[in-house]
Amino acid sequence: MEAAGLAIGVVGIIGAFRDVIELFDMFAAAKSLQHDATLIMMKLNIERFLLLRWAEAIGLVSPDHDPRLDDPATQELIAGVLACIQNLMSDAGELSNKYGARSLDVANPSAGLVGMGQVSQVSNASRLNAFFQEFANYQSRLINGDSSRVGVRKRARWAIHDKEKFTKLVEELAHFTGKLQELVPPVPGTEFISLSSLGLGQVDNHRSLTLIAKASRAHHLEIAEDAWNQLRKRKILDSLWFRKLHERKNDIKAAHESTLQWALKPPSEDVPWDDLAWWLRAGTGVYWICGKAGSGKSTLMNHVCDSVITTRLLSEWARGRECLTANFFFRNPGANEQNTLQGLSRSLLFQILSQQWDLIPNVLPDMWREQEASDYDVSLSQKPLTIPSLVEMGQAFDQICKKFEDSSEFLCLFVDGLDELSGASCQEGVSFLRRFMNHRNVKLLVSSRPIPECVDAFDSKPKLALQDLNHSDIAHYVDDVIGDHSYMMSLRRRFPQQAKKLTSELVDKSSGVFLWVVLACRSINDGFVDCDSIAELHQRIDDLPRELEDMFKLMLKNIGTRHRRQGAKLLRICFVRQQEIPKLDDRQKGRVPKEMYALALALASDYDTEPAEFGPLTIEDKRDTCKAFEGRLRSRTAGLLELAKRATSTRERGARRRSGAYCFCYQEIHDPWVDAEVQFLHRSVFEFLSQEHVWAFDCLALPDEGFDPNAALSMGALHLAFQTIKTKWPSIDRVFLHLYEGMIWGSKADAEKTGLPNNIFWHFHHLLDLLSSLEPEDPRIGTSLLWPFVQSHRHGPTGQSSHGVVRFAIQGGAVNFIKAQSGLRELARTHGSHCTCSALLKDAGTIKLSATSGSFAVSSPEMVGLLLSVGCDPNAMMGGQDDKDSINSYGETTPWMAWVDTVRYGRSVSPENPQISEILDSTQRFLEAGASRDIFGMADLEDKILQLSRCEQKPIEARATKILELLRKIIIS
Repeated sequence: MEAAGLAIGVVGIIGAFRDVIELFDMFAAAKSLQHDATLIMMKLNIERFLLLRWAEAIGLVSPDHDPRLDDPATQELIAGVLACIQNLMSDAGELSNKYGARSLDVANPSAGLVGMGQVSQVSNASRLNAFFQEFANYQSRLINGDSSRVGVRKRARWAIHDKEKFTKLVEELAHFTGKLQELVPPVPGTEFISLSSLGLGQVDNHRSLTLIAKASRAHHLEIAEDAWNQLRKRKILDSLWFRKLHERKNDIKAAHESTLQWALKPPSEDVPWDDLAWWLRAGTGVYWICGKAGSGKSTLMNHVCDSVITTRLLSEWARGRECLTANFFFRNPGANEQNTLQGLSRSLLFQILSQQWDLIPNVLPDMWREQEASDYDVSLSQKPLTIPSLVEMGQAFDQICKKFEDSSEFLCLFVDGLDELSGASCQEGVSFLRRFMNHRNVKLLVSSRPIPECVDAFDSKPKLALQDLNHSDIAHYVDDVIGDHSYMMSLRRRFPQQAKKLTSELVDKSSGVFLWVVLACRSINDGFVDCDSIAELHQRIDDLPRELEDMFKLMLKNIGTRHRRQGAKLLRICFVRQQEIPKLDDRQKGRVPKEMYALALALASDYDTEPAEFGPLTIEDKRDTCKAFEGRLRSRTAGLLELAKRATSTRERGARRRSGAYCFCYQEIHDPWVDAEVQFLHRSVFEFLSQEHVWAFDCLALPDEGFDPNAALSMGALHLAFQTIKTKWPSIDRVFLHLYEGMIWGSKADAEKTGLPNNIFWHFHHLLDLLSSLEPEDPRIGTSLLWPFVQSHRHGPTGQSSHGVVRFAIQGGAVNFIKAQSGLRELARTHGSHCTCSALLKDAGTIKLSATSGSFAVSSPEMVGLLLSVGCDPNAMMGGQDDKDSINSYGETTPWMAWVDTVRYGRSVSPENPQISEILDSTQRFLEAGASRDIFGMADLEDKILQLSRCEQKPIEARATKILELLRKIIIS
């Protein structure tokens, strides 16, 4: 009897608790409170969650609940607290008069409310639903009731309109919630102390975490602090992340059906290798996958990475627990992050720490302190976090390895293509990876070509040589691609032995190079289309060279005669871009997209013979252009260039835009055709073209008729600017990033192909014409980096010689374009005096005077010298409508004063500076043009030049000495 009474008492508490939880859904905040509406509902949400967390911790609805609940005195106290909460949240008079809530018409509730469901980040719907389901089950067990009732979200009956008043209700709720935890505190080990307990471990957006932190700081400091810590971790992870982190891996095509099955099975007796499956299950240190170029190393690595068998084997190694994994696939050529030790480190760190957030404060202490400082300093909060140095990341990995060793956790890393490392020697890469090879709980699977550094480091370790093991895979591929062709089937019926010999010859001749057999099968398929006889097909195979390089030569030779010139241009454009981007300085690299967009290449590759019209295209026209271009690539380059379509997630699209990359479809549903890129078939194609003699082949020869790959690249960038103008993207300054790339390639074309009107500078007026026509209806233009050019385009001659075009060309360092302008001396003398344009010298790339003139300019001492030589005065005060930020702290400025300030404050005047020659060159040109000595800062400048005159590097010493002589002549005169 007593036991039954106690049980009913527990059920009564559960029922009262359920009623309290349901009351929370009766409230909603009026949107007229703006941000406070969400904040108030988040505060309510936190209180409800803490009640649910308390009930879970003591097993309130569990058959084996906390025995303290069976105490009648405790039951009475708990019931009293729950009754207080219920009265607090249901007393109509108090809610209206004291707490600023208004009753809603239940049948017709007001619109414009923020309810509990709209701040669900902390409501933990799964926990809420689980409670109601457990309650129903418990009720059914205890009193044989209907267990079908599971809590449902109720319609709000109270609208919160007064933030200050309702905050008092939340304070009282927090008081009673605390009392429950005092009456029956959770047993040790279940206390609510962290966000993982709160259910926020997966809340990874800044807005939600910030809201939780603000909502909890008044009454639940632990929650607030954990929310801030979670937010700091998220920001650090965001800083480590980069858009191309998984690009190379995602670009690898899946292994051909039924191939590579052997890799995770025990070795065969006829072709032995070190058992990879055993190493994954029980091995330590490093395992090396080596292979020739094109043998399929990346495909194998990708296959092993993604295999469920690998997951199972690593779990066995981790003694039944989950083994953490991270991977990095080198790409060279590629973006800096894709082929450097910094990129490798950032990628691996991001992946590891994304799975182990709690490690972040300990393994990256400097980043953690920097983020903490920015949380409390508004001036720092808008600045991006500093990317950790390679040394700092190395120390982080050492800490991670030690932590895994101490805590019996396990980590396996996959690094593909170590021989593609750039910016450091392969030996440095090996040294960096050694830190992962000496721990029993951390191991490394690495692949590379058998280059000397890798052979020396890994040859004595467990390994496999891929070209010796993929014979059956290549045979399977040949059977599928060649054997299943209808023409081959007919040959097999008529000539079974000869047909079988045909496929075996292909397999044998491949020598384990998968790429070779892929290309060879294309040639055989061409023979099928031509209805070749067996003998002719055998001859095709005999004609195929064994080495990849010779195969590429044959492919080029087989391009149709009338397509060769176009093919040579396409290959040259892509090669030059791939070759030159790594040579750009850091400032330029950060603003030039690494992708070669198919849309740009399609519109600009024939700029010299059949130029495309300038103007925005419809989405249909863009798609059709790219689709047709894919076929042109096949026929013009024999497949050495391929079109890669991008299937882009929403997050990645946003990140692409933030990082300077673009999605040209700008549709809610991504169009992979419009955003496609052009890539080399394989890294070995780029290496093949890197040999100077290759470009002398007849099939690649281009008569010097005015074609220049740099000019084509600049025109492609201009076309992309047109395609970006009318998009929904809110910042039109993104257009300027395309123009900046066009400046870089255009300045190279201007220097190399003098007198040819075929680069961006000769056609920039088309864009300015369009912007001028759009400006009245597009307010973005008037506040963008483009505005000074649009404004200046209205002055001076029309077309190619408008002041806007001239200013753009000066910033771009297009010396020959400026020389070609008629009346240049008159323009230099009068520019700015009869219009609102600034002095020409202001736009010279070496003079960083303002955000407008300096952010994108190409550094060009030759341009400074040209402008000075045609009469620009280095000592003239600079005027102009956009010169309000061109004034130094001592009043109005001149080009010479601005240059001296730039040298003193903005540049490192030392022999180590790669731009030191340009600095000295421009300084000398100013002095030779009569620059005044009587300006502030000359003493500092002279001191810096004096130090350089004592430099051990003879060219710098000679130039600095010459400048000192000029300075002394000025003093004497």
